[in-house]
Amino acid sequence: MKAVCTYCAGNKHRGAELLPAVRRYRSDRIGDLHKLARRQGTAFFILSGRFGLITAEQPIPWYDHLLSADEVRGLVPGVAAVLAEAGVTAISFHTADAAVAPQVAPYGEVIRQACLLSGLELEIVILPGDPL
Repeated sequence: MKAVCTYCAGNKHRGAELLPAVRRYRSDRIGDLHKLARRQGTAFFILSGRFGLITAEQPIPWYDHLLSADEVRGLVPGVAAVLAEAGVTAISFHTADAAVAPQVAPYGEVIRQACLLSGLELEIVILPGDPL
């Protein structure tokens, strides 16, 4: 199964209650990609710097954490495990260009390494500008 994936968003709905990830993140990018995946009948995942690879429906609390380069190695095995458990064979990762938005580079590296570890096909889709 092919899956659509993107990184999390800095802007989040605040509040102590758990919200599905797709509602927690205040991001047109995430909302639009979630709709795209649903129209295509494919799985949709969000790569969180704190929670790893999560589904749009996974309830998450408010948090503030930007993935750093030194956290990449620790996140890769868990991301690879989620992909394997979900039966994913290929990923379409939608991201800003790391040259324009360097903060997304660790997220791209996690997906790249997890796909290498799992033997999955990886398509990188560069989004224009610095999408939230």
